[in-house]
Amino acid sequence: MDEPAEGLDSRRVEIVGGIIDELRDPGTAVLLVEQKVKFALDVADRVQGARRDHPRDDG
Repeated sequence: MDEPAEGLDSRRVEIVGGIIDELRDPGTAVLLVEQKVKFALDVADRVQGARRDHPRDDG
């Protein structure tokens, strides 16, 4: 998913987060590209950050 929370108000961001959680429940892998770091951290099991195309964090 490419920035699914972009341009959404906080309530709709919560809804999108819930949908992502529902997709993951049956074991579906989700690749998420997101600039809203808190949102990404809230919905992800693993995170990899990048700065200027160089990996920064993996966890």
